[in-house]
Amino acid sequence: MTAVTRRTFLTRSAFVLGGATLLAACGVQSAQPTSSSGGAAPAAPAATSAPAAPAATTAPASGASATTAPASSGGAGGTLNVGLGRVMQDLNGFDLDIASYTSQAQIYDTMLTYDDKGQAVPRLAESWEIAPDGSSATIKLRQGATFHNGKPINADAILANYQKAQDSKFSYQIYSIIPRIQELSKTDDYTLKMTMQGATPERVITDILDSINIMAPDALDFDALKSKTIGSGPFAVDSYNPNNQLVLKKYDNFWNKPAPYLQSINYHLSNDIDAQVAALQAGTNDVVSFLPPNYASRLKDQYDIYQGPAGTECYPFRLNPSMAPFDNKQIRQGFQYAINRQGIVDKVFYGYAHPQVLPFGQTGPAYETELVKQYPFDLQKAKQIFEAAGQPNWSAVCFVVQGDTTGISIAQIVQADLASIGVKMDVQQISSVESGQHAFAGDYQMSYGILGNCGKYPTWVTLNSLMRVKDNPVLKGSAAPILDRWSKAIDQANAATTPEAQATAFQNLRDVILDESWLITICDDITLVAQNKKVTGVSINRDDFVVFENTKVGA
Repeated sequence: MTAVTRRTFLTRSAFVLGGATLLAACGVQSAQPTSSSGGAAPAAPAATSAPAAPAATTAPASGASATTAPASSGGAGGTLNVGLGRVMQDLNGFDLDIASYTSQAQIYDTMLTYDDKGQAVPRLAESWEIAPDGSSATIKLRQGATFHNGKPINADAILANYQKAQDSKFSYQIYSIIPRIQELSKTDDYTLKMTMQGATPERVITDILDSINIMAPDALDFDALKSKTIGSGPFAVDSYNPNNQLVLKKYDNFWNKPAPYLQSINYHLSNDIDAQVAALQAGTNDVVSFLPPNYASRLKDQYDIYQGPAGTECYPFRLNPSMAPFDNKQIRQGFQYAINRQGIVDKVFYGYAHPQVLPFGQTGPAYETELVKQYPFDLQKAKQIFEAAGQPNWSAVCFVVQGDTTGISIAQIVQADLASIGVKMDVQQISSVESGQHAFAGDYQMSYGILGNCGKYPTWVTLNSLMRVKDNPVLKGSAAPILDRWSKAIDQANAATTPEAQATAFQNLRDVILDESWLITICDDITLVAQNKKVTGVSINRDDFVVFENTKVGA
């Protein structure tokens, strides 16, 4: 296998990773506390040129991931109590449900991760070499790493995970990654060769290695993962009571010594974020994750408030184009103008978010800032488009997840604005489990909530159910032509390995999304975490996962 040359790497890094460092100055990657003088995160500037890239594509054989902030010198051991304002639906590492973002980085490890500058750094893969044309990669695994049952994390175990990911029922969002891999083969016990479907951007390959949580082969059972698992991360599952509590214990044989420092983590699970914050104030919780922006603004003087990187997720409306009224393209397009994006950012997010019309965030290479100006808040224009579509008084049910107070507030604002022009949007709150079921069944008119994988290579939005290019639950029947158009745009972007080709492909992705308008993006979403001041070493990685690997609890 020939390693990528320095020239090739510098060229590719300049356009593929250029957007990845925009927020480094804000400290979001290492989860620095926001200033006590104000809660709003400053808006990141648009990228004009890429930072200098390192001179090799072969990853260094390094230990600790650079994404986690170093822990303080004191306070090792003890138990961390975490209030989670959402309810997880299972322990499946392939289920990238937002509710799992605070626990998955503790239970599972990945082949690599990204540091705060967007550079890939080793985890379970100690090094990798990518062919000059991106057609393949040779991956060297870290020897000595083990699952929580003591068995080695070797090539056979990785193969078992990738093979299981081909099952759409089992693999949830990860299913969309697998078709990009032509073959994953074992060279020896700790070496793998990944052959891609033709020339592939480097960022796509490293995003694959970053995205898949590695589970023990013995745990790869769909029903069993509803209550138990065997992971690869710094903490093992001790007990799990859905809708109530998840208890993790330190895995003593974790490869990245001396981490972890905590003896255990207790997750208190509830859709009642008010109760979780009250428990923080009472001292029962040490940390509260998924903190609504209004709470962050109020708590910033008493607690450390950490924020994740901007643009890793976004808040969109999902419109089902295979069901009325959204089978009418004009209705979908008119909806773009019924959204007061800046007003929502100011009123609901307290300045912690940024208006967007596309699901491509600031940490990814397809981010742009100008298109939002082309879709101003204009209810009269929306009304005119609805009238031209022949449905001036359309109605629809919009699902929103219980406990997502931010999403509920946004949906209610849009509901009121639509009502002022004669449109009825019925906002119905459902559980996170029900939300997932409806998403994969495609039996909803519209829904509102967080969309993940917005900060990676732009084709990574296909990990979300309504953006899939295979087995898409909503782009079917009369909406099948949208899928055909979208699939071709995705294929074009996945094969774009030059700056010129990527610029063209990314513009095509934007054009398809905005013209078909089955995803109406409002703004990015910033993960906020509040913690008492005796807790140190918390970080939020570039996937927006809260990481406690280096966390300590002081006296």
